[in-house]
Amino acid sequence: MNQFTSLAVTAAEVAGEFLQKKIASARILAQKANRFDIVTDADIQTQKLISEMIAKKFPEHKILGEEAKKHQPLSSDFTWIIDPIDGTGAFSTGLPTYSSSIALFKDKKPISGAVFLAINNTVVYAEKGEGSFIKGKKLKVREVVNLNEASVGFDPFYEHREKAFALFGKSLGGKLFMIPMIWSQAAGLALIASGIFDGYIVFGKPKIWDIAAGILLVEEAGGIISNLQGNPLSLSLIESYVASGKTIHRKLLSSIKSAQG
Repeated sequence: MNQFTSLAVTAAEVAGEFLQKKIASARILAQKANRFDIVTDADIQTQKLISEMIAKKFPEHKILGEEAKKHQPLSSDFTWIIDPIDGTGAFSTGLPTYSSSIALFKDKKPISGAVFLAINNTVVYAEKGEGSFIKGKKLKVREVVNLNEASVGFDPFYEHREKAFALFGKSLGGKLFMIPMIWSQAAGLALIASGIFDGYIVFGKPKIWDIAAGILLVEEAGGIISNLQGNPLSLSLIESYVASGKTIHRKLLSSIKSAQG
């Protein structure tokens, strides 16, 4: 792996180790957009930890972290995008489905990324053009043929829950083998790259740090991610999306479209 990916992996490992020690004592500091969107002291501390590692190695690079007081628009410069705890709600209750996500962008596209998965104490990482990996082992998404064989994660944004539950239930609720909910987009996407999830569906309006590393993990493992119309995601205005192996992607989209009428 190159020096950028190496740093992303190391930072994810350090963040993961810190969060595992912190989970039992983390304190909620504030609510952000709504009462479900919270920030803990661990979010702030983890972002600081990762940012300092990046600044020490690449002081000329920009850093865009979720917990920063101001967010600058993404530029063509080398920019590290950090979500220190993706799934803070789960983390705050002690549920180990959270993740920590670190990605490097150049020319507004991801070139390296790493995600610490608390659920199995693993770092999944990817490098543009080289693939996705766990501990040097190259990953490939699972390619199931039928929806009734598929395990598809589903996470609606809190403010879209009622509508999303109704749509998902109507479109796919009775068709899929398993429908896990983990409340962390970086984790959901990393689980697809790992061959554990067959798909992952999000209803809402994600931020770039939610998917910055995950989108690279999925694509480098041979998967696909699109909006609900089947078009590539616009990273300047991210919307509801479907990520999966290529074999069932169109079936997932078709089922959702039919339910929407």
